[in-house]
Amino acid sequence: MVSYSWTPPNTGSAVEYYVIEKIVNGDDWVEVDTSADTSYVLSADVGDTVSIRVYGVDSSDRRGQASPPSEPYIILERK
Repeated sequence: MVSYSWTPPNTGSAVEYYVIEKIVNGDDWVEVDTSADTSYVLSADVGDTVSIRVYGVDSSDRRGQASPPSEPYIILERK
């Protein structure tokens, strides 16, 4: 499990929730969850290299620009 957190944007519309996407071992980005919080815990398999990115979504269902991807994290052991 890997814990991530981010800072809400300070421009544009207020964020209602975030769309969380992950990339594992360099494959394609995949949506994994949504959250109203600014943190997320990702589960992954031992040996995987993972990153996430998030999009803010406002009350009109408009999606903002994706965050930069997180630094890659290699899962070395199951916690």
